[in-house]
Amino acid sequence: MKKIILFIIVLLVISSSLLNGEEQDAEFTKLIDALKRESIIKLNWELSVGLSSHKFPYKMKSQLIHDFNLWIENKPDSNLISGQIKEFQFIKENNKMLSRLFTQFGNIGSGVGMFLYDQGQIPLRVVEFSGEPCLLITDIASDKIYNTLRTTMKDRAVDILNSIIFQELADLDRGLKDMDISQFGMIVSYGSKNFLDEYDTSLKGEALCFIVSKDVCSKYVDGEITDRELVDNSHIFISDRDMMFGFKKIDLDI
Repeated sequence: MKKIILFIIVLLVISSSLLNGEEQDAEFTKLIDALKRESIIKLNWELSVGLSSHKFPYKMKSQLIHDFNLWIENKPDSNLISGQIKEFQFIKENNKMLSRLFTQFGNIGSGVGMFLYDQGQIPLRVVEFSGEPCLLITDIASDKIYNTLRTTMKDRAVDILNSIIFQELADLDRGLKDMDISQFGMIVSYGSKNFLDEYDTSLKGEALCFIVSKDVCSKYVDGEITDRELVDNSHIFISDRDMMFGFKKIDLDI
């Protein structure tokens, strides 16, 4: 019950800070503002994956494709969040490429592909980052739960990069090759807890956002650069277990 109450409070705080979209129809949401909203994925993870609540079920690939096809036929009349109409137009123009991309998401990394987006939504955002549009695939959930007694925040982030995000780059490179964007990214949620806590009261969600340019990604996929060079030329943000909402930028050593 406490987690559900906290979920509602954080959702209200995030929503109230972003419901100013009517005045920003011409621009995409800035990345850092979008990440404030997207950090709700941690609570979604705790309810859907961590606690396996039937009231907050995660969605699989077949449901994602169905929801995407419905969503693309319902243009928003106004900006409930900033830049929503422009974001819809961009996704609508590229819906065939994105639909093909989603069909590849049977598995995410080494696990089953799970998504935590809300009813009536899809796990995609188009945001502004460094003055350019950036496509984000959001609401990806991993069933990984890390031991906080043996791992640090950065240890967990590196493992998510290696075991999930890097595994998807070849498909993303191929699927987004013809899209008119210069950069893209993913947001993945996962869990951590003190493994000596038999009642799981320490279980919390975390989320990692990885953004890379198409050029750098292609070089990595083609074997021209190492994973270290990939990370050095990418942007990584985290919402760790101690943050209520929002993300912060971090450096990682691979």
